[in-house]
Amino acid sequence: MALVNWNFGRGINVVPNEELDYMNRTAEALFAQAEDIETQIQCEECHPGKKKRKYVEIWLKNVEEVKNRKRYLETDVEEGQLGGKMLKKQVEQLNNEMKELLEQGNFPHGITLYDHSCSSLPLVTTQLKGQQFEKNSRQILSWCDDGVSIIGVWGIGGIGKTTLVTHIHDELSEKFKTCENSGNVYWVTVSHEITVFNLQSKIAKAMHLDYLLNVEDQRQRATILLTVLKEKENSVLILDDVWEEFLVEDVGIPVGKNGCKLILTSRSFEVYRKMACQKTIKVDGLSEEESWELFKEKLGGYENLAPEAVDIAKLISKECAGLPLAIVVVARSMRGLVDICEWRTSLEDLRKQPRRHKYMDNKVLQLLQSSYNRLNDVQLQGCFLHCALYAEDYVFPKDELVESWIRDGLMEKIESRQKQIDKGHTVINRLLEACLLEPSFNTCVVKMHDVVRDMAVKAARENHHFMIKAREQLRDLPCEEQWTEDLNKISLMRNEMKLIQPSDPPKCPNLQTFLLQDNWKLQQISDSFFSHMKGLMYLDLTDCQDIRRLPDSISNLENLRALVLRRCWALTYVPPLVKLRKLKELDLSWCSKLEDAPDGMEELVNLRYLNIMDSEKLILRWDCLSSKLPNLEDLRLEPLMNNIMAKDLMKLEKLERLEGWWVQEIQDLNRYVKSVHPYQLKHYGIFVGPNLPSPFGLKRCLDRTVHITGYRPGEEILVLPCDLQELLMVSSDFGGVRSLVDLGVPSLHGLTILSLWNVANLKALAMGGVLLPSSLQELGIIECHEIKQMFSTNQILPNLERIHVRDCDALEEIFGGHHPDKNIKVIKLPKLTLLELSALPRLRSICNGSLLMTCDSIQSIYIHGCWELKTLPLVVYSPLPSLKIRAERRWWESLQWEWKGNSSPSKHVLQPFVRLRDDVSTTS
Repeated sequence: MALVNWNFGRGINVVPNEELDYMNRTAEALFAQAEDIETQIQCEECHPGKKKRKYVEIWLKNVEEVKNRKRYLETDVEEGQLGGKMLKKQVEQLNNEMKELLEQGNFPHGITLYDHSCSSLPLVTTQLKGQQFEKNSRQILSWCDDGVSIIGVWGIGGIGKTTLVTHIHDELSEKFKTCENSGNVYWVTVSHEITVFNLQSKIAKAMHLDYLLNVEDQRQRATILLTVLKEKENSVLILDDVWEEFLVEDVGIPVGKNGCKLILTSRSFEVYRKMACQKTIKVDGLSEEESWELFKEKLGGYENLAPEAVDIAKLISKECAGLPLAIVVVARSMRGLVDICEWRTSLEDLRKQPRRHKYMDNKVLQLLQSSYNRLNDVQLQGCFLHCALYAEDYVFPKDELVESWIRDGLMEKIESRQKQIDKGHTVINRLLEACLLEPSFNTCVVKMHDVVRDMAVKAARENHHFMIKAREQLRDLPCEEQWTEDLNKISLMRNEMKLIQPSDPPKCPNLQTFLLQDNWKLQQISDSFFSHMKGLMYLDLTDCQDIRRLPDSISNLENLRALVLRRCWALTYVPPLVKLRKLKELDLSWCSKLEDAPDGMEELVNLRYLNIMDSEKLILRWDCLSSKLPNLEDLRLEPLMNNIMAKDLMKLEKLERLEGWWVQEIQDLNRYVKSVHPYQLKHYGIFVGPNLPSPFGLKRCLDRTVHITGYRPGEEILVLPCDLQELLMVSSDFGGVRSLVDLGVPSLHGLTILSLWNVANLKALAMGGVLLPSSLQELGIIECHEIKQMFSTNQILPNLERIHVRDCDALEEIFGGHHPDKNIKVIKLPKLTLLELSALPRLRSICNGSLLMTCDSIQSIYIHGCWELKTLPLVVYSPLPSLKIRAERRWWESLQWEWKGNSSPSKHVLQPFVRLRDDVSTTS
């Protein structure tokens, strides 16, 4: 995203335009790179043991310093304080520093590292009980103490092997924390179709040896792993779900004397025999009593069952053959059943002749199949089987999974896109409740147990004509015999194909879904490849990053409903879409080299979803196009594309979601807000002002946001949507507008986040007794140098959680004035968790007069550079154990704890949580 253009004001510009352009482009790339790295850090730190590398933290601080210096430089130039040779010198210096930071920001060794102090976090799993479970646990732990090098844990799928070794992992981790000889426990999920090279990569990731991932030679990798594991004394390596034998020396796993201990789980005893395990243990099923106890726990509401239903439930529990996974899945699928006929039918279903499956007891798949059948809903079953198209151990972001279901036509009968999304998340919850999907490392993602996936793949192939070849390291298309005419869905995702050029195009007239995403090496598909796939409805080429042009045969897919080309970075050509009148979804996001819109877009009269975010070269003629897309519900724009006007948007009468609209003219936004159109939107992200939105302004937290950059009041005062949730104003000038009251902010009763950054001439947030919305949860005031008082003492903020105030030179009071009710002695902020006051040289009061402020939810207090603040009128009766207070030592020790006749009870309460700095600073 480009940054604001320079306005040199009275400064004398002797800097060549090319150098200024270069500076802006370099800054754009650097700040975008920093934002991407911060996002990646947040994602990686979700994983136990991961933390940000110190040099990455220093790099981010340096980027922030450069950003601040660039902003100050622009301000000085605008105010005419800088020009001539001094300006040229500073621009050159800034360019050199940004160029150097860009080069440093590649981080070949990664941005996070493994912190062994955090590596012993327990793994999440179902807690099993029973004599056999405890006996197996004690046996494995004793073998570890006795120096046994390789231990094998085996049993049928779903019997509880992973749960058992998870318990072992946690026991050993806890032991290593407390004993003198510390050690490390590493967990690797192996799964199907593993190679030595891939297993080495998984072990390296578990050990956070990021540099090893860049080593291509397999023998060299083995040497590195062997050396590192030998150096880490008392190491235990757990390999879960091993399907085939391998040589430990080929991988680089040292066993025996001076080596690590190796614990394996597998469904096949043959694996352990060939790998010469010293000790093996077979995990058997639960006893009838243990099975019944687990069944009752997962069923819930057992006490409300009729006596006959209890008898049948016990028989069903017995039919599960002591298999914990089956017990959990079946029990949860029967929650809430009342009709005794349904109980009898369920028991009969479980007693039918089972199917056979490799490495799995006959009853296992049949038991899981019964849970699938019990979904009793074609839509639920279709959504479940769709998950089988993805690779084993695939982690599904919930939003992406729902999007994929919509594209696959599984929500076809639901009228609006938002309702389809809501239904999709409801389906996820149903599948989680039935244990056919599982939670993963955070609440935004789910996964499928590998045994459940086996059942899904088997059912999909046999009964629904799926071809599933996901992550099978294919370099070429599957052989011709597999391309049968009855195929319904195909997944070739995550393979290694470079060219798709069969001698004859596959004849698959009934094919509806074709997933080709994540084929990173794919460069070309023959023009005729899709010629005999006339029924194709969903084609996904996401992350086919090397493909430059799409085959012409796509133009004839008249039944296509969804075409997804997300992150096809190299794509420059999309064939005409004029015949694709049934197309409902077109995703061209992150196609950064695509310049020409596909011909025939005006014919896509059924299009519901269009995404062109981050395709900054792609230009669409909205003045001609908007009236041709009457069914568009979800529009996601690239903010650089500023050629869409309010009048064009208002032609999209079914629009529910609008992202990335940049409005340069206040009159255009006001015209739009005053119409009825914005109030049909459930989600919007709008950028306002003459300047391009900065990377800072692109961050969104809520569904309905407006980000304003470079606002200057003219003949019209800005009008904001009344259902606004997040308002960010950056580098703006209020001019004659004295407070947020003139912008109508107090009437925004749903406003949750308010951020003001470098807003000139702002005297107060609210004036004349008008209060800000009580819905506020976060407030940020930064570099607003004319504001003297933030709130009046009668301001009610029951939901406020975070306050950030920094670099406001004139600010004197947080809560100012006298409360109209003299009996009120306390300002209550019951949900406040963070208070940050930094670089406020004139701040003398948090609460005016003798008022105190109660905040029992407070977790963090940061006060720096507030030397005129002599009191801290906070009352925290029961501080949270996590409370942190950071301040300068000299300021803290000079505080007065008695004033206006009151004695604050907080000093002795807060003192244990204070950490003071000796290096005095007046900046944040």
